Amino acid sequence: MTARSRGCGFERCWESKRNQGSMFTRRRLRSLLPARGRTNEWPSVFPGEIQSQRSHQQHMRNRSLYSDWELARPKLSGRSYFYSLPPIGLETPHVESLTGYIARLAAAHAVETGDLVNHELLPRVPYTKGPRTGQTPVRLPRYSFYFSAHALNGPGERARLWISLLEELTRVPRLDVLTFGPWSKMISGVCLLRPYRAWCSLCYELWRSLGQSVYEPLLWTVQSVAICPEHRQPLDTVCHSCGRRQYVFSSRSRPGYCSRCRCWLGRESPSVGISAESTKLIRTAAMVGELLAASSSLAVGLARTGFVQGECRSLHAIHERHSWHQPGSAQQYAWLEPQDDRPAFDFCL
Repeated sequence: MTARSRGCGFERCWESKRNQGSMFTRRRLRSLLPARGRTNEWPSVFPGEIQSQRSHQQHMRNRSLYSDWELARPKLSGRSYFYSLPPIGLETPHVESLTGYIARLAAAHAVETGDLVNHELLPRVPYTKGPRTGQTPVRLPRYSFYFSAHALNGPGERARLWISLLEELTRVPRLDVLTFGPWSKMISGVCLLRPYRAWCSLCYELWRSLGQSVYEPLLWTVQSVAICPEHRQPLDTVCHSCGRRQYVFSSRSRPGYCSRCRCWLGRESPSVGISAESTKLIRTAAMVGELLAASSSLAVGLARTGFVQGECRSLHAIHERHSWHQPGSAQQYAWLEPQDDRPAFDFCL
């Protein structure tokens, strides 16, 4: 058999296969075509075409629901180096502390608090004392930073540097309300904050049971606050699992957990009776909480003299209101009377 004859045989075989395929296609289409005389059949035999027509008609019906495109370029805020994590409890007595905010910021980035502090924050904070004041450290300090880290919640210069740094990296304004910075001209930082951590186990347990964020309130860092005003229970200072105390801020800090053994610190403790001493401590904690809640509305740059003058004017108004109507009230406010021709606010200084 020659090559031409072989080629002709191949062509005939290919032609027959093509005819069979075309016959099958015609039969398939004939079975899908509507019968003659039926006018209620679909106009198309292809389901995809029917679906596209339906969706097209549906979009056409909803055309009036869509507004015109905004061609103006939207205003985008600047990018932040860290997550713009909003603080918790602003304008409330249980406002978050700055050290607790840093711990929550580290948890939001899925890193340890020590890694965030040592690699991102400490190299950016300049020195506040010594011959290198104002310069950023070249390497990490040899001393432990966490021994005195509770001062970050105070009214000092060190806290202001950390506040400005975190505001720049997170683009979150007014982080100074997480500290005693707004009251720096009126409150001394000496013996103001406790160096060791204190917490309310009932608050921890309640926040976790309600699915709320667990955090460290600034109220718990104050030295004079020994009772939670919300649950009227003494604050815990020792972990019930390992029996050790903790620093207010450490490299393993995590809100609600022990920085030593990593155990959960919340629990449902039984109610304790309120004594006369406890009532006084509750009143003190409530007063400190009101002070912290007013930090956001405090005028920037308010001087100590102006604050004391305003307080003395309020006390004089109370004296004038009650001294003429209630017996004995004049003796109660007699200390407000000026002596030696000095103004009354001098006795408040």
